[in-house]
Amino acid sequence: MLINNKNFSLVVFIFISLYFFNNYLEISSQNTLPINDELGYIGEGIHLRDISYDFREIINRNRTPFLPLVISFLAQSKTSLVQYSQEYIELYRESQIAIILIVCFINFFSFLKMKKSFKFNYIVLFFFIYLYSIPLTAQITEVVVEPIFMSLYLLFIISVFEVKDSVNKKEYIIMGFVGGIL
Repeated sequence: MLINNKNFSLVVFIFISLYFFNNYLEISSQNTLPINDELGYIGEGIHLRDISYDFREIINRNRTPFLPLVISFLAQSKTSLVQYSQEYIELYRESQIAIILIVCFINFFSFLKMKKSFKFNYIVLFFFIYLYSIPLTAQITEVVVEPIFMSLYLLFIISVFEVKDSVNKKEYIIMGFVGGIL
């Protein structure tokens, strides 16, 4: 009876999220220098900041614009963003923390949406324990866009199933917003 209580499952989900948030911070702190794709995303964010958000001038169309946009907002107060300078490393660390926060925030909305669809909340809680512990942990070792993409894709699929049988325009707007960010 206690496990079906709505507030209890929300509290348990928040504790699960905080545990994995702390775990992800520990994992990301082991990567002190950006490499490979991380350099590309940071470079794209700095470029986007420097061109005053003219999206026609995005360097690499392969990259999802959400992460470089977040990085560009984080880079606003930085002046000397020469590769591997102190401010550059600070921007990298801030982007790691921002990605982890975004993933936890998106998963919170996914949890709230999934909770409506399942009779027993412990099924949803076990799903998020699995999601946090295996796929997201594996992808967050090099903290780049994949954890955000995976979480957004889950939220989008949940939104599609809600819209499928709904006549509520609000659900269509939410699905379009999530799809646009995705």
